[in-house]
Amino acid sequence: EVKEKGTTADAPSDIKLSNIVADCDGQVMWFSIKDGKSMVSVYDVVEKGQLLVSGIEETTEGDFRLKRADAQVYAKVHKTFHLEIPLVREQKLYTGNTVRHSFVKFFGKTVNLFGNSGMIPEKYDKIDDVQTLVQFGDLPVPVSLVTEIYNEYETVQVSLTEEEARRAAAAQLENLMAKELAEAEILEREVVTTLSEDVLLVDCRVWCVMDIAREQPVGVEE
Repeated sequence: EVKEKGTTADAPSDIKLSNIVADCDGQVMWFSIKDGKSMVSVYDVVEKGQLLVSGIEETTEGDFRLKRADAQVYAKVHKTFHLEIPLVREQKLYTGNTVRHSFVKFFGKTVNLFGNSGMIPEKYDKIDDVQTLVQFGDLPVPVSLVTEIYNEYETVQVSLTEEEARRAAAAQLENLMAKELAEAEILEREVVTTLSEDVLLVDCRVWCVMDIAREQPVGVEE
């Protein structure tokens, strides 16, 4: 009996049978198979999840051999990216007001230190400063001094110029493409921007060639 595995991932050494499926839609341009049987040809149009390489091969004796499929399948892929850059946004402005609360942790118990004062601000960034006490010879003891530092800030509205918004959009777009298309060969890119009163819209269409092979482990019950 053969069935697809659930969400629990097996260690690589435990996988006895797997298929190669398409990680996204595309048109197959070329492929290289180390193990398994090809289920597609060059220039075939495939959809996400479609079987590309099977780990089940039929032998000349009519039996079936189970393999862990291993292949690279490069396809022409169309990707889209959409960004919205607000022209007015909130920004943190630190007031300079800092509140410190210190206490000692001793064998799992907390003891507040005298001298703590000041109410915690409504808006703040918190930093925890933990210092472990040591005896002579740098031997640690189960006592630590903890200081909670609250840095107060206010939020102010900041307006972006069109040029600043376009620069921010370009930086975000490059980061997205670098993350999702790191190993892809970019064939063509089309960027359309639309400016309204309060937002800059960016729509990018990319045509590229990338490896769409994704291993899909299959469980085998004997």
